[in-house]
Amino acid sequence: MCTGSKRACMELGFDKDKSKHIDVKYHWIRDALDVKLLELAKVHTNDNGVDMMTRALLRRKFEACCEIPEVTS
Repeated sequence: MCTGSKRACMELGFDKDKSKHIDVKYHWIRDALDVKLLELAKVHTNDNGVDMMTRALLRRKFEACCEIPEVTS
């Protein structure tokens, strides 16, 4: 069982004995990380514009999310 962050689990890999039952096609994220196709990065909640799509927000937080360039472009 992985007790650290999900990012650390993906970077370090899961315990093979505990994930034998998972089909190979589900390991594509780990493979994509290995070949540098994907890069994982932590996004602070204040910088995460998709928060406004996951739950109800106060007007102030909604307006702040709309100011994030990735949301408006």
